[in-house]
Amino acid sequence: MSSPHTDQVNSLWTLANQQLIARSLSELVYEQELVATKLNVTDLDETELGGIELEVNRAGADSYQVMLKDVAYQFTASHTLWDLLIIKPSSLSRKQEVATDALQFCLDLKKALSVDDIVFGNWLEDVQNTLHNEFQRLEKLAKYDASQLLQLDEPQLQGLLDAHPKIIANRGRLGWGADDNESFAPESLQTFQLEYLAAHISILTSGHLGDLNNRDLIASMMTDNSYHALTQALQESLFGTGFEVKDFAFIPCHPWQYQHHIRPQFQWALQQKTLIHLGQAGDSYQPQQSIRTLSNVTRSKQYDVKLAITVLNTSCYRGVPEKFIAAGHHISHWLSQLTQSDSLLSERDLRILEEPAGYFVSHPYQNQVQGSPYRYHEMLGCIWRQSEVSRQQAGERHMLLSALLQKDLNGDSLIKELIQSSQLTTQEWLQQLFSVMSVPLYHLLVKYGVGVIAHGQNVVVYFKNAIPSAIAIKDFHGDLRLLDAELPEQAALAPEAKALLTKLPKEHLVHDLLTGHFISVYRFLSPLVAEQTEVAEETFYQLLAEQIDAYQQSQPQYAERFEWFDLFRPQVERICLNNVRFDIGYQDNAERPLPKLGSDLTNPIYLGLKALQETHHRDFETTIGVDAHNNALQPITNSTKEYSL
Repeated sequence: MSSPHTDQVNSLWTLANQQLIARSLSELVYEQELVATKLNVTDLDETELGGIELEVNRAGADSYQVMLKDVAYQFTASHTLWDLLIIKPSSLSRKQEVATDALQFCLDLKKALSVDDIVFGNWLEDVQNTLHNEFQRLEKLAKYDASQLLQLDEPQLQGLLDAHPKIIANRGRLGWGADDNESFAPESLQTFQLEYLAAHISILTSGHLGDLNNRDLIASMMTDNSYHALTQALQESLFGTGFEVKDFAFIPCHPWQYQHHIRPQFQWALQQKTLIHLGQAGDSYQPQQSIRTLSNVTRSKQYDVKLAITVLNTSCYRGVPEKFIAAGHHISHWLSQLTQSDSLLSERDLRILEEPAGYFVSHPYQNQVQGSPYRYHEMLGCIWRQSEVSRQQAGERHMLLSALLQKDLNGDSLIKELIQSSQLTTQEWLQQLFSVMSVPLYHLLVKYGVGVIAHGQNVVVYFKNAIPSAIAIKDFHGDLRLLDAELPEQAALAPEAKALLTKLPKEHLVHDLLTGHFISVYRFLSPLVAEQTEVAEETFYQLLAEQIDAYQQSQPQYAERFEWFDLFRPQVERICLNNVRFDIGYQDNAERPLPKLGSDLTNPIYLGLKALQETHHRDFETTIGVDAHNNALQPITNSTKEYSL
């Protein structure tokens, strides 16, 4: 007879498998690699299904079938405005039996997609790593309900969050074993000290904001005694070498990276004494949801650090490129200045997690190999970033935007819990979220020609009394682009920083907002809100359209630019990520991979604008809301209402 603990473990393993199958089917249908057929009630014979009950037309859900060659997968799902199927994992069946084996699903998938054996074998490893790591996370997540999750410190909460919903193998971390994940993965909830090295200026690229220097940076990571001990160790290591301490700078390194890549790949520098290993020291750090960015848990207001980890996770190796190191600090500082000088950004309290310094140690031998894999050019680097806590105001709390997508294992979401705690209606709460998040991001694009990849891990949401009060954006080394035309509003950006940034034509730059933010976040948030509250998806996008439209009406001087960056276009491009891995495989490349395009999508924000325009012909005194029975849209008012935060 099995014990309750064994039953729970088996249940969580089943859940990990079913969630991966559901995510795979959902995303591959979305990417148009697979076709889902809606089943009629007459197609569903309970005897044929082996007793599996599929929910039909319950809460907007229907039953679907996907054929993988001769193998049928059936499930219950709701179809969203983004042409996405939100699949109920427990409803999955394979050949009329409950589907609980994600690896068997992968084998079925291979036949349907005709993936190369070499590529598929590597992808299967990626999937198995993901399953293992997801199971570890679920074991910890099971201890908390939604309200308890909201009480956790941010580093603890990040370790329990779902990974990127767009990627099937989203916790693969190829290169890490079980012990590595248990020590360094977000879901490990472990803290650790960093390794410290001293790099000679001959192999070092660095950039600092203002008077900030190496001593300031390292002193923010340890006590004075620890810093003096580090300096003493460097002096002793250089004795008799002819090198001087003043020609070296301290640089932190991830413990795993030092053992697996720096020690063997930079042995030439360690022998030449142009790189000195000084051991572990200083404050304790905990990994954020992005595994290479670490929070200082000893002193939470001190800098976060982003360290190179040569591990293949989701789309690429998680190194630190040299490109932005010398001038990257100018980018975030310019943005921070804009949030103070620009009246709209100041009023909406947009915050920038500045990246005031960066260091990179080059590998001159790899640099001489033309077309060498990019991972060899990103092995040893560090970016210092303002912590989320350091920008938090009195009475606020904060969490990653991706946390709003999170559910506990009972199916209750954090966003539902926040809305209920706020004493606002769902519509009022969403209006406030759009006001402090989507409008400032759009304003950055329109006025300054700045495109920010504001996905769930790059945006921090601040709350007062459970109401969104502000956002902070981060990660500007590669996740920020500019319009390929000169705008006077960009004049204050340092030329050396501007020269580094990718320039895109207006029709491409708008995708940083449409794809990087709306599709990456709202594609999943709007159906979750519809499931957990009384607000239908149509109303969600009517509310968003109302905020954007009000912004445009208030800024008539940018009428031409609204045409450049048209968020109300009827259709938007469908960005595909998973099929890229099937195409390029896992071999090394000189450049990071790029996504593919599918057929166009109907733009839900356009639909929201149409619905908003229709309300202008109705009675504006109609009560806010959506008829729960027929989802009829009602006029939405109070779009400029101020809430007590």
